[in-house]
Amino acid sequence: MNQQGLSNHRIPLSSLEAIRVISNAVVVGRKFVLNSPDYKALFLRAEAERRQAEELRRQTEEQERHEEELQRQTEERGAREAV
Repeated sequence: MNQQGLSNHRIPLSSLEAIRVISNAVVVGRKFVLNSPDYKALFLRAEAERRQAEELRRQTEEQERHEEELQRQTEERGAREAV
């Protein structure tokens, strides 16, 4: 299994998950390295959640831009009709 330094990743863990993962960790040099077989699953889940949150943020921004464009077009139409 590949070893990953904990300092490279921020993974939201429940207290029990954190205790279980940390109990399987070792110190290599000055790095805290996780050897847990559960780490990969936790990391993949956290990455999937991060990607999902990023996609939702991107979609929300895109929808806001679209709504702003529709509002601008409506205002332009109203201004042309008033002339």
